[in-house]
Amino acid sequence: RGRKIAGILTEMVAETDVVRFAICGIGVNANIEKGSFPSEWGSAATSLVMELGQEVYRAALLCRILESLDRHYSSLILQGPQVVLDAWRQWPNMLSKRIRVTSGRDQVEGTAVEIDGQGALIVRMKEGKVERVVAGDVHVAEV
Repeated sequence: RGRKIAGILTEMVAETDVVRFAICGIGVNANIEKGSFPSEWGSAATSLVMELGQEVYRAALLCRILESLDRHYSSLILQGPQVVLDAWRQWPNMLSKRIRVTSGRDQVEGTAVEIDGQGALIVRMKEGKVERVVAGDVHVAEV
């Protein structure tokens, strides 16, 4: 229903020609009750308990997430990034939606067009110019 139930945070230290390290974190709103989210989030956030109508067992949820990550990581190693990108494109996501990407003081607004082979988000600006975004906080415009 267009509301956010989870988020992914990545941090990376890199130089021009080498990635020193990358850290990826996943946050899932599991058993958060309605009214517990910060007011500035408005109605954008939801949780599994709100959507399912019952609490979830977080240890089982974690196992399912880790199993899925392991399966996709194996696909990435064995078959390359295209198989992961193709799977991602099958899910409802931000493609074809109005978005805003914020990175530090920089901001890009437009329509999410594609994810390229290196994982960059391709954004078509209002004036038609296409921009490649490699990092930032992505916000899907509310309809």
